[in-house]
This record gives sequence, structure tokens and C-alpha cells, in this order.
Amino acid sequence: MDLHERGDIVRSVVGEAIEKIEWHVGDISSREHVERAVAGVSTVVHLAGALGPVCERDPVLGATVNLIGTLHLFALAKERPLNIAYATTAGIFGPYSGEAPAPTTHYGAFKYASELSARVFYADHDISSVGLRPLTVYGPGRLFGSSAGPTLACRAAVTGEDYVIPFTGQTDFIYVDDVAAAFVAVVDDFPTGAHALNMTGVVADTQAFIGAIKAVKPGAKISASGSMIPIAAIRPDNGLEQLFPNLQRTSIDEGVRRTIAYYETGKVT
Repeated sequence: MDLHERGDIVRSVVGEAIEKIEWHVGDISSREHVERAVAGVSTVVHLAGALGPVCERDPVLGATVNLIGTLHLFALAKERPLNIAYATTAGIFGPYSGEAPAPTTHYGAFKYASELSARVFYADHDISSVGLRPLTVYGPGRLFGSSAGPTLACRAAVTGEDYVIPFTGQTDFIYVDDVAAAFVAVVDDFPTGAHALNMTGVVADTQAFIGAIKAVKPGAKISASGSMIPIAAIRPDNGLEQLFPNLQRTSIDEGVRRTIAYYETGKVT
């Protein structure tokens, strides 16, 4: 289910298989839409969300999408067997420590509230769930949100435009294919319990990411400016690697190369 009809991103990922997908246009904040979309399924991968800038601009909308939308799924899981894999965020942590949740944004607060609710639903109703907490996800199609700058920089390197990544310093770069693979691993071997798991990629400075772009596109006019992302870049593994020990981890050089190739060809490699 998505707010929109099937678009180019979906087609570029799945190719001709797109015609076999049962596609629902709907709104995660509508229980009726959610109920229609999950009819007959046993596991949900919940990626719908209002990203950071939307949450800061309109916290009520952000809560409606990020928290209430998630609660719709858990409420439905009380009525039928339904495992729920969902995207949470490293934004539940503040800028100083990746050990204990201390969100400093509405987005992080709403996602953390979803994690806490997931625990209660397991304790009270045995509804199993897995939330994955990535930080700076980049790759084909990642064009929105406060950490979309690295992907936008890759696209600008292809179009020849000047682009300034709007943050500096260290962050945890995670290639989008690695996130997708993690969700697939969860669905294939869904664990019992309510898990909220740190997902890590490659911790690096923004300048290192720019260097990887320029290694592929030497003439790219990419720079970075601004403060650091206010989320601790280094967060310990809290169970993901134990539950799923063979997850892939794409290097920045390879992830950048594949992202640039996508914006050159329109095809995911």
C-alpha cells in the first residue's frame, strides 16, 4: 500500500514483476485502508512514514502518520495472526549517546513511542514485531528527509549541478539495499518477541562520502555545510547480528557507485 500509484522507483527495482504486485492506494492513517491492505497476509513490512522535516513542521500530522498509523497495524493484529516488521529510526537517540533513547526531534519521539507500544502489544497480546533503526540511508529513490543529502549529492553528480549536503561530521551511512535485505531476512525467519534493533552500516565523515562521489565523478561539484546530524553515529549492536548473522554491509564506495549508476541509467544494479 502506498499513497500513490506504482511509480518508476518500484518498476526499476522489480521490473516486469510489477504487474504481479497487488497494489493498494491508501493512507496509513486510515484504519479502513490499512485493514483492506493487510487482508489475507500473515506478515507486514511497514515503511510508511512522515519524515523529520514534516514532523517538525506539523507535529500533529507527524504523529498521525508515524504513531497512529503504526497503532492501526497492531490493533488489527489483535484480531488476526499478524507479524509486524517496521521501520523505526536511529533518531530515537540523541546526539551524545547511542546507548539509551533520548530523542531530540518529534520524528524520533514518535518512532520511540511506536517501539514502546510494540512492547506493550507483545506483553499483552503476544504480537511479535521487529523494528529496525537505521540512520543515514542512501541509494536509489532516497530523495526526502533531513538525511537525504548524500543521495541528492549522487544525483547532482550525474546531472552536473552544484549541491551542498546540508550537514557535516560523522554519521552512519547505510545503503538502501542493505536495509531492504534486512527486512527480507526478518520476514523469512520472524523472531518471537518485540524487538527494536540498531541497524548499522559504515560510520564515516561526510567528506569521505563526497570523496567517494568524486572518485566516480571527478568533476562533481559537491560540498557539505552545516552542523552534524543530532544523532549518535556509533550505536552498539543490540541483537540484530545475533538474530541475523549474515546480513550484507555495502561499502560506501560500492554504494555510491551503484547510486550514481542508477541516476545515469534509471536501473537498479
